[in-house]
Amino acid sequence: MLGVVVVIVLIGNRTSALESCVHQAAHFTLFRTRWLNDSLEFIFALPILEDVKSYRQIHRIHHEHFGKEDDPTRVMYMETGVENSPDRLLGIVLIRPLLGYKTC
Repeated sequence: MLGVVVVIVLIGNRTSALESCVHQAAHFTLFRTRWLNDSLEFIFALPILEDVKSYRQIHRIHHEHFGKEDDPTRVMYMETGVENSPDRLLGIVLIRPLLGYKTC
């Protein structure tokens, strides 16, 4: 059982790292050139079923509406209960994903 927990934590950690790479590529800061940020997405984005172009479009909306009612990140936080219940954050970001509930 401990091995399963360790594997779940490792997979989650590495998935988060890949998501961070997608985010950096969307800002054109993962690699030195814009072309590399888009062209090498098969290494870091496709394994987690993302693509940089789509993420960049949605993320641009987040930056344009940051903190406002229609900010996609804020909407996600409201839908998952993070914004209104920071004391439930552990359950939302750790337990819900393990049980298969929507987290983002």
